[in-house]
Amino acid sequence: MKEVCFFATPEDIRPVLERFEAFEPIQYVEMQMRTDDLRAVYMSSEQLPDAGQANDRDANFCERYLICPRDAKVSVQTMKMKNGKTRRDVFAVDNPEGASLTTAGIWRHDILLPGRMTAMHRNASSDAIIKNFRSAIRKEKFKKVKAFWVGPAAMGWLRDGKRLPSGGDADDPTSLDLKATSETL
Repeated sequence: MKEVCFFATPEDIRPVLERFEAFEPIQYVEMQMRTDDLRAVYMSSEQLPDAGQANDRDANFCERYLICPRDAKVSVQTMKMKNGKTRRDVFAVDNPEGASLTTAGIWRHDILLPGRMTAMHRNASSDAIIKNFRSAIRKEKFKKVKAFWVGPAAMGWLRDGKRLPSGGDADDPTSLDLKATSETL
């Protein structure tokens, strides 16, 4: 498994995604569980609703996308539920050519949740996705702070003493927050 963890505001993540898309044509496939056939598939980050804006207090439950080449066949698991409806799920583990992405981001107005791109498989396609994303982050002047890449605007949040909970949950104790140090300032 390969992973890139980051803190990014909407103004940080948009240019990263645009630069990332320049490497190869990709698609963003909504990964949330669905009981209908209306799964969103986006061909550009410009179409992503609210990138860098968290939709849950816990980054692990924020909107997640499968990132894969546009020509990749996306595996969707179906399962009958007790209520008779059919559940349809997209899992990264079933899609070896891709990686999962959650941008997480701003929660309420004073907490910045970490985003993450994770490749469950090691192959040419998923390795290239991670490599290209990491390259885009570096070119957009993100700085490495502990295990996280921190975007330029997110660095401002860090310097201003706002919360960047490294555990990913807005309810985590502040002792787990990423903190500004003399090296990060």
